[in-house]
Amino acid sequence: MKVVLLADVKGTGKKGEVKEVKDGFARFLISKSSAKIANSQALNELSMQKSAEEFHKQEDKEKAQEIANKINGKTVVLRLKAGENGNLFGAVTTKDIAKKVNEVFEINVDKHSVILDTNIKECGVYDVPVKLYPEITAVIKVEVQPE
Repeated sequence: MKVVLLADVKGTGKKGEVKEVKDGFARFLISKSSAKIANSQALNELSMQKSAEEFHKQEDKEKAQEIANKINGKTVVLRLKAGENGNLFGAVTTKDIAKKVNEVFEINVDKHSVILDTNIKECGVYDVPVKLYPEITAVIKVEVQPE
């Protein structure tokens, strides 16, 4: 019997797939609300759902590209307390950078999007990548100055 999976089923398939399973197993999956019979209505709903997901993915990608074009190559300045030799009292983290980028460019960048190998602990200019979408990354310059 052909079924449309409504949830991931270990050993059978992932949500949204159409699978051929034995009748008893199909009844079991249907009773657990993990699948429904693959009739024309169910297949049509699946098709509509997949096209809607694709549309939203494309929208998100376009928004990410707009943000990347807006911030790529731009500079944000962070003024922090530092010692005489330029060492900071503390460190600049991804949270600090994301907050400043959001403030300066009036956008919404998550701290998890900012990629730092290690926290910045000295004054200077740093190139920091910001991953906005799996294949879209912008690079901003972070200038750390003493207060």
